[in-house]
Amino acid sequence: MKKLIALLLVLVMALSVVACTPSSSSGGTNTGNNSTGNNSGNNSGENQTPELKVPSGPNDDLVLDANGMGYCGVCGGSPVEWEPLTGSVGEIKDVGHKHYYLAEDNIVSFGVDLNGYFLWARANASVCLHLNNKTIDVHGALRSGNGNVLNVMGKGTMNFKATSTNDIANRSLFLMESATLTIYGGTYTCVEGTETIGTSEQGTPTISLKGDATFSNVSCTLGALTVDGDVKIDKLVVGPSTNPSKQGAVGKVWITKNFAGEVKSFSFPGAMVDNKVPATYAAAMGAFTGKITTADGVALAGSQGALVAATQAAQ
Repeated sequence: MKKLIALLLVLVMALSVVACTPSSSSGGTNTGNNSTGNNSGNNSGENQTPELKVPSGPNDDLVLDANGMGYCGVCGGSPVEWEPLTGSVGEIKDVGHKHYYLAEDNIVSFGVDLNGYFLWARANASVCLHLNNKTIDVHGALRSGNGNVLNVMGKGTMNFKATSTNDIANRSLFLMESATLTIYGGTYTCVEGTETIGTSEQGTPTISLKGDATFSNVSCTLGALTVDGDVKIDKLVVGPSTNPSKQGAVGKVWITKNFAGEVKSFSFPGAMVDNKVPATYAAAMGAFTGKITTADGVALAGSQGALVAATQAAQ
C-alpha cells in the first residue's frame, strides 16, 4: 500500500509540472517577443506609419510599410506614398510631387513607345526617385523642365544604353531644361558619344551633384552645375550653348569647398589665363581637398573664388 501511495504521489507531481509548462503552440512565450510595437510595421492602418524609421540622409535605404508609405530623405516631414517602378514612367504632368523607387533589377526602362523617355516630368510634375539598391539599363532619358524639381537618391546603378542620335531623348541620361536636378548618390554610366548629365539647350537648369555619386560623362552648356562632396566624375565638359537662339549663353561649373572627390578630366573652351580657368566657365567656392585635373593634365585647386593651377595655389 505504501508503495502504491508513493507511486501515485510521483504521478501527481509529474502531471503538475506538465500543466505549468507553457505550450509552444500557445501565445504565452511569444507574446513578449511579438509586442504590438514590434509588429506594428506589419499591420495595416495608422499603426504602421509611426514605426517607420526617419532616414539620417538621402542615401539611406528606403523603408516602406505595407501601404507603400515611407519617409523621404530629401523632402523630410511626414511619410509619403512611394510608387514602385517595374518599367518606364513615361510622360507625366499636373501630378504635383511624386515619389518613385526602382522595384526591380533589369527593368524594361524604355519610354512608353519603346523609343521615348524613361521619365519626362513636364508642367507641375516634380519627382523624387530612389535607386533602392537596384541596377538597371536605361534606354530613354529622364527629362525635366518647367521649373520642376528632380531629386535622385539612394544606392544603385543606372547604365545609359541609348545611342547618340539627333533624337534628344537618346543623348543624355538626365536631360535638363529649366529644372533643378540634385543627385545624392548612385553610379551612372553611359556609352561613348552620350552623357550621364546633359542640358537640353532650352531653359536654364540648376544641377547639383553631391554625396558619393559617381558619373562617367557630364556636360553643362547652359545654366549652372555644382560639384560637391565625394562626387567622382570621369569626364566633365563645360562650354557654350549650341542652340542658335541661345547665342552667348554658356554653362558654368561651381566647385564647393566641401568637394573631396575627383574629376579625372575637365574640359572647357580655350586655355587657362594667368594659370586660371576662365571665370566664364568655372569657379571655386573656396579651397577644397578633392582632385580636379584638366584634359591637358593640369591639376587644379580652389583659390580666391577661382579654379587655378595647383602649383599656382601653393605659392
